[in-house]
Amino acid sequence: MAKAALTIWTALTAASVRILILLFCSRSFATDNACNMSLPTQPRQLVVVVSDDWRSQRARMHLFRLSKSWQSIAGPIDVAIGRSGLAWGRGVHRLARSAPAQSDSKREGDGKSPAGIFTLGRVFGDPRYAWDVRLDLPVSSDLVCIDEPRHPEYNQTLRKAPLVLDTQGVSYERMYRYTTSSRTGRAQYDLGVEVAHNSPPTLPGHGSCIFLHLWGKPHAATAGCTSMSRHDLETVIAFIRRDPRRTLIAQVPKLEYRKMMSCFGFPSPPLDPSKL
Repeated sequence: MAKAALTIWTALTAASVRILILLFCSRSFATDNACNMSLPTQPRQLVVVVSDDWRSQRARMHLFRLSKSWQSIAGPIDVAIGRSGLAWGRGVHRLARSAPAQSDSKREGDGKSPAGIFTLGRVFGDPRYAWDVRLDLPVSSDLVCIDEPRHPEYNQTLRKAPLVLDTQGVSYERMYRYTTSSRTGRAQYDLGVEVAHNSPPTLPGHGSCIFLHLWGKPHAATAGCTSMSRHDLETVIAFIRRDPRRTLIAQVPKLEYRKMMSCFGFPSPPLDPSKL
């Protein structure tokens, strides 16, 4: 009787161990592949910016439009991103509280471009340079973007006398002739698009003045924006104009974009999926 009981106990113990192993493996698989973010709405147009990893200073951009299925409109487009890579920004995406922290959050002055999913704002530019582009916000000598976290108008692009801000000791970016290229004579903010990072509501110190804009030097890393050639930026602007209210930009490392493809049905860039 004792021997039979021992045999039954051994069998039950082995079965229990196998069940626990299966449960552990299933749980691990579900955690690795579960959606760790959510979106309030499905876009009709998508600007995809994918980097190799969190530290990359370069990325590839693709443009997609949703009809019956996602259609590739343009890409790949070479773009430059932050000199320190990417960090999670504040956009329309919502990260789950249980999501693993693979990157720090975007902070003012960290040299990182915001990662995540964002709406796009106004098209701005110098009318003398962008004469063939419809501008929402013409750039002039009084156009600034406030990057002073303590200022009540932090992360806003608006018209303000630079002399007054200088007198007050307020930190800001002067949009007019910003970092003019000695080679081309053009400024990086001669043409651009607002990226709605950290707005609204705006949290002080979580990053400001994020744009798609011209690069001064091809492939040169930025302070946190996404830059590209004039031809490519004009292509992006024309694309956005088709349906601006339902256009989103997704900017993440390739492993994070894989998750977005699974979670939201986002399109795969027309390249070897194994490279994503």
